[in-house]
Amino acid sequence: MSSPSQVSSSHGDRPTLSHRLFLAVTWIVKGLLHVGVPMGPMVLLTVRGRKSGQPRTTPVDLFEGSGRSYLVSTHRQESSNWVRNLRSAGEGVITRGHTRRPIAVVELAPDDAGRVLKDVLGRRLAMPLRGFVLRRTFSVPPDAPLAAFIAAAASHPVFEIVPPRAA
Repeated sequence: MSSPSQVSSSHGDRPTLSHRLFLAVTWIVKGLLHVGVPMGPMVLLTVRGRKSGQPRTTPVDLFEGSGRSYLVSTHRQESSNWVRNLRSAGEGVITRGHTRRPIAVVELAPDDAGRVLKDVLGRRLAMPLRGFVLRRTFSVPPDAPLAAFIAAAASHPVFEIVPPRAA
């Protein structure tokens, strides 16, 4: 059976046009972030693949609030590879331009994740310009009650960045 991003054809399974465009945009964003072009909260996350063991790099959203840092899956990616790899590895490297920072993470439980989502995303969602893209992928209004953000945490995992483990 084909995945949602694939269609069957007489030539076998091929990615849809929207999936190919997503991959092209991701490739461009990765290149821009790699050379240091600021793109809002986006950074590059490199994490060991849970199956291959090879490093995998993807753009992710880094948010800060109450003196803490969080990687947030803002695009309903609860089952995306970066989320599953980070859950498995528990650590990685975030890169912004030429600055690399080793990190360790802890995935937050839905109640805690909902509070973080309301705190760090709620403000951004309310911003006309800076919240434009986020409002397309995160359907909770900025003034929604905490319960709505807690419910959203099921499909928008939140990882708190904690001090890296000693070697």
